[in-house]
Order: sequence, then structure tokens, then C-alpha cells
Amino acid sequence: MGYEVIRVEFQTELHARWSVFFDHLQVPWAYEPVTFHDTEGTPRTPAFWLPEQRIWFTAELEAPTWWRRFAMAAEGNDEWSGGWGEEADSCPAVEVPEEWQGGTLLADGPFFPDDEPAVDTWGRPDLWHGPWKFHELR
Repeated sequence: MGYEVIRVEFQTELHARWSVFFDHLQVPWAYEPVTFHDTEGTPRTPAFWLPEQRIWFTAELEAPTWWRRFAMAAEGNDEWSGGWGEEADSCPAVEVPEEWQGGTLLADGPFFPDDEPAVDTWGRPDLWHGPWKFHELR
């Protein structure tokens, strides 16, 4: 029996936890497979692409300001309409080629509702021990 080992360096512990979740559900995923650019040339990189579902998924402690504009472009619509918030004027459009278009999902907040910055999943105060580090950017 053959095994495939994939090594991925995640931007945050939260992204690593979601990858384990997707693996458990046997949902194929790609981590940061492509970077898109807005009209000002700023890179926008969603965390996960779920190819079978054609869904972009990102997980952050707080929703990125660019996510709504990206979501519109990924879903094939870049026209602002009611309900998208007041960021319309301050968020430049993002170009998403047709082959990368699909649905979008955003998870904001910690992976487990009781996660606190000073306490790890098992209630230990030292978050640098154990299998997870709390949502730190590289």
C-alpha cells in the first residue's frame, strides 16, 4: 500500500486546523494555490480552494477587508449592490479568471469557540507547548 505525504506550511494555526478538518471529511483541498491581484496590484490570497466543490474558503480571526470584493469576483459578479457594506468605495476590484471562479465561504473567529489567546485547547496557560500554536502569523 502506498502513502503520500504532503508537507504544507500554513500561514496560521487556524488554517492548519481547517486542513485537518477537511482531511477528516475527505474533502480535497489546495492551500493558497493562487494569488489574485486587485486593480491597484495588491495581492489577495484566499486560504483554501476546494476543487470538487469549486469553493474558495478562508478562515481568519477577523474577516479580511478585501474578502467581500473577492467573493463577488469569484462568484462572477463585481457589481456592488445593497448589503455588501460600506467598504465599496475603499476596496478595489479583484480580477478572478473564469477557471478560478466558484462559490465562497468565510469562517471568522477561532476554530473552537472557547479558544482564548492565553490558553491552549487543553486549558494550559503556556500556548507554546502541545500540538497547536495559537493563530500566529508567520
